[in-house]
Amino acid sequence: MHILDIRISLSEFNKRFMRLCVFFASAFILFILINNVSNDAFQYVLLWEEISDASFLESILSQRFELGSLLILWSLAKAFSANTMFYLTGLLSLSIKYHLFNKYLNYSSFAFVLYLLTFAHILDANQVRGALAACVIFYALFVEPKSKFTYLFLTIVAGLFHYSGVIILFLYFVHRPILPLVAIVCLGFLFDIIISSSSYFIFALIWVSVGAGDVNLANSFFIMQALIAIVCVFYWRTLSEGQKKGALISMVGVVTYLSFLDNPIVAHRIRELSQIGILAILFLGTRHLTVVKLVTSICFGYILAYNVFLISSELISVNDFWFDLMLNKQK
Repeated sequence: MHILDIRISLSEFNKRFMRLCVFFASAFILFILINNVSNDAFQYVLLWEEISDASFLESILSQRFELGSLLILWSLAKAFSANTMFYLTGLLSLSIKYHLFNKYLNYSSFAFVLYLLTFAHILDANQVRGALAACVIFYALFVEPKSKFTYLFLTIVAGLFHYSGVIILFLYFVHRPILPLVAIVCLGFLFDIIISSSSYFIFALIWVSVGAGDVNLANSFFIMQALIAIVCVFYWRTLSEGQKKGALISMVGVVTYLSFLDNPIVAHRIRELSQIGILAILFLGTRHLTVVKLVTSICFGYILAYNVFLISSELISVNDFWFDLMLNKQK
């Protein structure tokens, strides 16, 4: 009995040690991404300069950020530098996701590494407000709702961090997925008219048509996501509840991309965010390899490889730039 207890304890220790290693490695990778490939970091430096010496009320009145995100950024700005504020915000969102993955997903550490390599450079190292909202979206995907108001509540919470949290509302239609998809198509036709019809929608003018051509239906990421959506439709009945939610979110991204051809900001933002639903398809439900998981694995493998290639190329380019700069200074 004692030997069994020791073996169980050693197994649990190894499991926790491995998870700690993955987390600290992820924190380091996030640091590298923020300092080398982040496009949004500079914007948050400017934000820090405006809110570090202001009260929270003054920050609310002067900034367009959602209340939840602003509260976190403002709190960190009071104690840390601009770069540290940005890094800690990204690390907070990454930490929450790591906890959720470990609690709810099959092969959790592997799933988290895939998230880190595919999505962290877009969300946690760039769009940190969207990254915080994504934490709530993941929770909505992974956990069964406790009441009919659960998704509404989670939408409000996610919306405190970023407007993209509204995507959670689509989960109400997981058993009737055709309804929200048809609604998106209709909204695509009416979007410009609705936004320009009232001054109440003035905040959304930045999403209105900015010219055709920016939405590319030959985009390889879109094609991979569309293939995943198609295979999920054909094998819908074989999916678990969590997989269906992930599939629906992914389908929403595909249909939105098609329906908002003249509104590239909406099309790209929703499609990019909706890709996180793929992780629910892969790592929820049965652990056995199914047709859906096989096709999804192949398509997601392409997305992963392409992202790793892009990140690696950008890191090499940045390092070459600094190396050349150092050589020029020495001359």
